[in-house]
Amino acid sequence: MYELFTGRLLAFRGEFMTGDESVVEEYVQARAKGAREKLPSRWPAPLASLVADCWAQDPQARPGFAVIQQRLRDMAAAGLFRDGSSSKD
Repeated sequence: MYELFTGRLLAFRGEFMTGDESVVEEYVQARAKGAREKLPSRWPAPLASLVADCWAQDPQARPGFAVIQQRLRDMAAAGLFRDGSSSKD
């Protein structure tokens, strides 16, 4: 979801293109320990909350697709996507 709403593909980060596997390993290890990308400050709170929930460290705590779909529908109905607030910082 982060990639969809930011338009940034995390797999194509500049530092990953150097061919240095240790950089990728460090990134993966940090994510396994709970590190996450900074969420854009312009995002509406419900969107930031949904992305954070999808990134929960415990997979059992992550929302299922039906919940994700409903939350996105609720945000769309509230007009949160009409003003471009989900775009990049």
